[in-house]
Amino acid sequence: VATFHADPAQWTRRTYRLAARLGRRWLAGATVTAVSPVAAAALPPAWHPVEIIPNAIDTGAFGADGERSAQVAFLGRDDPRKGLDTLLAAWPQVRRLHPEAKLVVLGTDRQAPVEGVEYRGRVSEQEKRRCLAASAVFVAPNLGGESFGIIIAEAMAAGCAVVASDLAAFRPVVDGAGRLVPVGDPAALGSEIGSLLSDPGAARDLGQAARRSARRFDWSVVGASYRRVYESAVAGVGSTMRPHKE
Repeated sequence: VATFHADPAQWTRRTYRLAARLGRRWLAGATVTAVSPVAAAALPPAWHPVEIIPNAIDTGAFGADGERSAQVAFLGRDDPRKGLDTLLAAWPQVRRLHPEAKLVVLGTDRQAPVEGVEYRGRVSEQEKRRCLAASAVFVAPNLGGESFGIIIAEAMAAGCAVVASDLAAFRPVVDGAGRLVPVGDPAALGSEIGSLLSDPGAARDLGQAARRSARRFDWSVVGASYRRVYESAVAGVGSTMRPHKE
């Protein structure tokens, strides 16, 4: 069983293409899986068919029943493609409509203060889950290079209303249970965040729909898919083995 997780760089894709013939021999009789259509699209046709099995999370570990304030959450390292600069550019627009709104940034710690923004840097799993459970909106303003979006799945499991960039990798994860905005567009991003903060009922409904949708990423579902794949692979290997003769 060969599993591919990434939306690789162009040089990796070229390597895949150059190695397609060798890979076809190496993967002969194997099952190839990928975490998303984006990850599968990087593979040369000789390596297909590819079975899509998403990344998994423990959905039961995320609480979703607490009180939520006008809090917006972001999680990501300080990498330009994670889109934090786009979110910060949108934030004044949000604050003009909602002066009480707070943006909590997890995973990044910048020195320059921004009104209404709290940087927490690297946090524990427990603190991450507490923050998501207290946030009305989770924002994923990523600019590209994503193959799945597991933090979106976690935010959905926590019952957040998700606003995410309209990336090919994010669409199947959100799957109608969140709002997608044009990539790198601060005005559109700020408008969607502000709209959800202005209508807590709509944000709550969207969060509940997201929580239901996230169940397909639970280990009980994804684990069963991988078990089936591995059992099939083991059965295939067993059918090709010859009995040993004394």
